[in-house]
Amino acid sequence: HRALSYDAAMRHLILMRHAKTENRNLGGDHARQLVPRGREDCALLVKYLQANQIIPDHVVSSDATRTRETVAQMQPALVPGCGITFLEQLYLAEPEEILQEIHSAPTSSQTLLVTGHNPGIHMLAFSLMDRKQRQLRSDLAGNFPTSAAAVFAFAADNWTGIEPGGGTLNHFITAKSLRPASDAVLDDDDEWR
Repeated sequence: HRALSYDAAMRHLILMRHAKTENRNLGGDHARQLVPRGREDCALLVKYLQANQIIPDHVVSSDATRTRETVAQMQPALVPGCGITFLEQLYLAEPEEILQEIHSAPTSSQTLLVTGHNPGIHMLAFSLMDRKQRQLRSDLAGNFPTSAAAVFAFAADNWTGIEPGGGTLNHFITAKSLRPASDAVLDDDDEWR
């Protein structure tokens, strides 16, 4: 893993799945909230991003409660005054819909954080990756658990240049990979967390 270098002809994209949530909410799926483990996982990811100098300067997110709460937990990792946009159309969005919103991101942004849901966020991450990165593609193909983040670099001077197969995956981070092994527990999705 390496720190990001900034140059006008590069864009850095972070695709993140929302943090761990309650299984049900009386308000329905859209209203599901983070559980304490989800907040803890976000804190681990914040530390990782800060340590690797990966600092989002703009955020585009689903408007679901769980993604809003995830973005709030990620606040310490963001550029102060970072623009944050919550979009209804990113709730359970397909990969193409997420990519369309990425293409609409401000040109002034160098590092964009997109917070969303599976399967769309996972499918988009997999499709954006350079096919030459075989081992990383294999790692990413398996699963994109809650609080996972894929950090890509693109040789593009604006966000419309982000296309499938055009990204170099610099980091694939999961809460499990950041948590001490003694702290792992089996969650509801049979993922070690």
